[in-house]
Amino acid sequence: MQMKTLVLALGLAGGAVLLSSCGDKAQEHTTNTASVQNEPSAAQPAEKSTVTEQAVEATKQAASAAQETATQAVEKVTDVAKSAATTVNEKVEQAKKAVAASMTPAVPAQPKPPTNKGAEIYEQCVGCHGPTGGGGVGPKLQGQAKEALIAKLKAYKAGQQRGPQTALMAPIAQGLSDEDIEKVANYIATHF
Repeated sequence: MQMKTLVLALGLAGGAVLLSSCGDKAQEHTTNTASVQNEPSAAQPAEKSTVTEQAVEATKQAASAAQETATQAVEKVTDVAKSAATTVNEKVEQAKKAVAASMTPAVPAQPKPPTNKGAEIYEQCVGCHGPTGGGGVGPKLQGQAKEALIAKLKAYKAGQQRGPQTALMAPIAQGLSDEDIEKVANYIATHF
């Protein structure tokens, strides 16, 4: 509808300019005729001059009205175009943000830290004694008292022969402080 209004307004403006041009030519012709003939002749009454002037004035008014209508139509189309451009720019920005968000790499899940030092130390024991101390390559630790576990680990740490696993356990126990031995023994005794 707005495009039809613009086309109609531009057509009216063009017609008005053409009519205005014709009116200017008619006024010029009248002026030239009047200057050649200072007195109107019987063939050209004074009324004809007045009618021509009125036609020229009407043409000028029509041209002015058409130009004003065309200007208003252009302003309206410009406003609509600006509004559309703003909407398009907003949609483009939203799309850019969506694309950027979809391309952001996900942060890899971090493993939960052990809840206590004893649990942290026991992580190196899981391979032989199992995740719940049920045994495997190494003996079962479930159900053993804290003091018994401390005594065995301190014996391994001192290099005492405690059975077929001594060669494997001695280096592990030697890497633990007395505090570490207490914490891992407490963890095993209270969790398994």
